[in-house]
Amino acid sequence: MSEIANSLLTSEETIAKRIYRAKEKIKQEEIKLEPPGILDFPHHLDTVLHVLYLLFNEGYHSTHSNTQIREDLCAEAMRLTYLLAQQQATCLPKVNALMGLMCLQSSRFAARSGELGENILLENQDRSQWSMPLIEQGLGLLQKLRWETP
Repeated sequence: MSEIANSLLTSEETIAKRIYRAKEKIKQEEIKLEPPGILDFPHHLDTVLHVLYLLFNEGYHSTHSNTQIREDLCAEAMRLTYLLAQQQATCLPKVNALMGLMCLQSSRFAARSGELGENILLENQDRSQWSMPLIEQGLGLLQKLRWETP
């Protein structure tokens, strides 16, 4: 719950109340929760991408006091974004742009923290620890955007 609150720049109490009210509304109005059809999904894509970015960002700048990076959250955000990029209806420049950003950011995981868990600034990072395959993938996705956008 704290990750959600931090991502939305609010308190855990506020999030708990929102979730409670949403659950109550679903019960009272007997709302059926169904995924959008393939034709409706593009209308929801911006929201989905926003949530995936927030998930990645929570992993990249973890709010947990015992860890600086939550690679599991970043990996899940990347996996879901990759799935969107593989679908004909959602393989759009904005999906590839987000995936490219995630690849480039996650390529530096190994160099971002010192032996004692301290944050290492970009200019002080050991670039030999950067993941070249992720950098190449990220740059490839961004290069692809040059040809896809008007």
